[in-house]
Amino acid sequence: MFADIIRSPDYIAVVVEDSFDPNENIKSDAIIPPEKQLPILAAGSPVIVGAATWKLEPGSKRQGQYVCYPYQITSALDWM
Repeated sequence: MFADIIRSPDYIAVVVEDSFDPNENIKSDAIIPPEKQLPILAAGSPVIVGAATWKLEPGSKRQGQYVCYPYQITSALDWM
């Protein structure tokens, strides 16, 4: 399960956050199919636009280095 992976000290997870722009489809070729129901968000609300994980090699000195648990991160801006 993805939630287990992003909490594991054996992985590094990167999440990209942006602000919701209701007019984004006017500025790009992004298409949201009309049958998709999206939550109603206010302009500027934080949204996740990308996520990736990398499994560290066994014995890597980086294991556990990036774990923030039990801290609650609510925004990518919390890291800055």
